[in-house]
Amino acid sequence: MNIDRNAAREFICLLSDGGWHEIYELHSRYRLYPDVIFSLVRFFLNNGLIQKEGRMVRISDQLSNKHFALLNKLQKTVRPKALDNFEAGRLTYAYRYV
Repeated sequence: MNIDRNAAREFICLLSDGGWHEIYELHSRYRLYPDVIFSLVRFFLNNGLIQKEGRMVRISDQLSNKHFALLNKLQKTVRPKALDNFEAGRLTYAYRYV
């Protein structure tokens, strides 16, 4: 899976209402680059997660447990490595002092 996970999450979020959406909506709403959008559309089509008619896409109405597992995996976040060395300081708890 060599796709932008953040972009995939936004794509899934947009399509989760089950309605048809124009592909351009991904660019206008989430400011995704066209090459990212087209690779996402190809990935989701190849895995049977979406239906496409012209420039309109929607979540497939025939999703299996395998499809849902893939959707869940794409929506999970990964803790950034930079946070491994993070130590909480006084500013982290600033809300307590307000």
